[in-house]
Amino acid sequence: MASERFVLLERTGTNNSNASVFEMRLNGKKLQIRHGNKGTKLAKKVIKKASVSDAIALFSDKRKQKINDGYHVVDDKNKASNGNPNHALNDAVPLSGKSIPNPNANANANTNANAKSFSFSFSQKQKQKASLAQNLTPDQQHKLDEIRQHLQRMSVSNNAESDDCYSASSGRLKHGSQPHQNRPRKGNKANEPKQKLKPPPKAGKNKKAKKGGKQDGKNKKNNQRNRPKNNRQKSYNTESSVASSMVSYEEQENNSQTANGNGHYINGSNKYEEQEEFDSAMASTEEENDEEAEETHSRNGRYKQKAKKSNVNEDEDEEEEDEEEEEEEEVEDGDEEDDEEEEEEEEEEEASESEDSAKKSSVRSGRSSDDEYEMDYEKMSNVMNEALNKKVDTSTLEWKPLKLWIRFNEYHDLKGEYAFAPQIKRIAGSCHELLVIFMRSSSFESERGVVYKRLLKLARDPEEDNKHHFETERKVCQYLTRIASTVNQQFVSRNDVCIWPVETIQFEYNGQLKWATIQPPFLPHKSTNKIFVKIEPNSGKPCVDDPVVGRYQHLFASVTRGLDLIRDWQGYGVSQDVFLNVCQKFNVQKEAVTQIKVRKHKQLQKQTQVLVVIDPVLTTYNAHYETNNPTDFGVKAIDEWKFNHDCVRCRCKYFHLLSSNITDANPDGMQFGIGDPDQVFFNMATMPKSVYQEIQRCRYDLNIWCGDEFMDQFEQTQDDSKRDDEDDAEGDNQSNQNGNGQK
Repeated sequence: MASERFVLLERTGTNNSNASVFEMRLNGKKLQIRHGNKGTKLAKKVIKKASVSDAIALFSDKRKQKINDGYHVVDDKNKASNGNPNHALNDAVPLSGKSIPNPNANANANTNANAKSFSFSFSQKQKQKASLAQNLTPDQQHKLDEIRQHLQRMSVSNNAESDDCYSASSGRLKHGSQPHQNRPRKGNKANEPKQKLKPPPKAGKNKKAKKGGKQDGKNKKNNQRNRPKNNRQKSYNTESSVASSMVSYEEQENNSQTANGNGHYINGSNKYEEQEEFDSAMASTEEENDEEAEETHSRNGRYKQKAKKSNVNEDEDEEEEDEEEEEEEEVEDGDEEDDEEEEEEEEEEEASESEDSAKKSSVRSGRSSDDEYEMDYEKMSNVMNEALNKKVDTSTLEWKPLKLWIRFNEYHDLKGEYAFAPQIKRIAGSCHELLVIFMRSSSFESERGVVYKRLLKLARDPEEDNKHHFETERKVCQYLTRIASTVNQQFVSRNDVCIWPVETIQFEYNGQLKWATIQPPFLPHKSTNKIFVKIEPNSGKPCVDDPVVGRYQHLFASVTRGLDLIRDWQGYGVSQDVFLNVCQKFNVQKEAVTQIKVRKHKQLQKQTQVLVVIDPVLTTYNAHYETNNPTDFGVKAIDEWKFNHDCVRCRCKYFHLLSSNITDANPDGMQFGIGDPDQVFFNMATMPKSVYQEIQRCRYDLNIWCGDEFMDQFEQTQDDSKRDDEDDAEGDNQSNQNGNGQK
């Protein structure tokens, strides 16, 4: 029996109605996939592989991939080829002439460590038959004898009947029920070939011709439905039929001795594991033999009638059968060509699917509204570029007032206005719909006449359509911006990090007040060949294991004393000169450029890189205590990152970071989510004192707890430092005055 497997996976969002369903059913070499949204009609696709092992491998890979994408298993069934689910290697296909040993041999007493070869000699088979007969119970031996006697009686009766009915046909059909075997055709010499072979198909044959051939073959097959077929490749000899039945039954008995995973030894003998399995095999064998005997009798009856008719006109009968042979050969060739064509198409479809999966360019969320948007990264960028680069007379747009515009510097602007830009198609990410808008404000004299181009993000999930969700995103951006500014100025590196700025607005949309965030577009010119990339998801292994990103994640987490971690790192990596051009184009010099260390020369700007982080997730130590926080997986996600991180590969020691793993220099490793005052995250022996003071200042500004006395001590230190600076300034002034008096 072919391998059968079934798995049902589901990914549920915050709203149960938006659950995604992914179902796979494996039957032999065919893998049937159904996927879509729960409650809607599922899309169906069938993939056929060249072998069972390839189909099983594809099934396992897709199952693992979906689980990594956030799906959970609802139903999982596995029917191995011998009905024993404890052996996953039952479906393994052996190599040529060699067996595949089961690695569970030591764990399972029923497995023999001495794996047998697949190539059995005749003497080996006879020995195995004798050994099997000795180990059968008397009841089992009696049933086996009855089956053999029954099959022998069938063989004798069928042979006698076949000889009687075909002896009058001029020596035709001397070999049982094979009407066309070893029979010279009319007009052929003895040394001529028995059948006419067709030349192989020419290379580059048109696929349309194949399909046409298939249709013609079907029509011919329907026209000769009532004619006896010439199955030369499949012998209908009664003796061989009975022999094959015996062999098939004995193979079932010998399954416990073979090395193909269909059976195994039991305590050094060849007994079956259970009496029930043997009885079911006996019953199924009897049914198969009865059906085969009935089929043989019916065929012999048809050939008998054919033989009587052939006595009237033998020559016409032979010519008719020759035509049938040629027609059937054409049908078989057409079927083989069509099968090859179908396999090629299925392999091409599978290859294209794997390429799409490898690119990970789609951000489909499984929501029922996904079909309403363009969600491919590259196509989304094209839509945004077209809307942003199109020349629009802003005076002709329909401007509407904003109820509130919370600026990046916390200023609450009540005099803002917005207008939607013409957009050819709706676009969306996994959580937000994106709209291109124009904005302006009359609150500041310096901004009069200035029109900003921004991307507006609306929540797709009703549970996220509130002020808390969007304000949290803006505050996270400010929090990380403060850290980025510190580390960029204190650590000299070829790379800088920029947290792309976020602001919040409240406005009327479709008759309702909506909260949303706005961001400047970051779209480098196409000539730069820069694309949006998801480096690491919020859960699972990195999509791109970038060591520079890993080092900055470690550094940001150390600044927060192991309480927070940047995950869902996505965005761009561009040279500093490209970054500065984009910031100038969309008027974000104040919010973005101030975060990085601007190189003095154009040549240095081309040599250095800026990592632009867009919409990151700040994974926090206490996410499990919060509500309305579906994207922060908390301690679980932090530990997952720590497991994947490699300080040696990322060269974290350059940022004076202690290893995240247990080492001689850091016997405790990096411990997240605790933040005790005596925890150390930096190597104080190598870190300059001035750099550490700036990190402490950053922690103070972000209100990161470093002990109950930390705030007071830091403020006292700042006051003392301020007084020392004032005293030094007064001393300098006094010395200058004294010098002037002497002159």
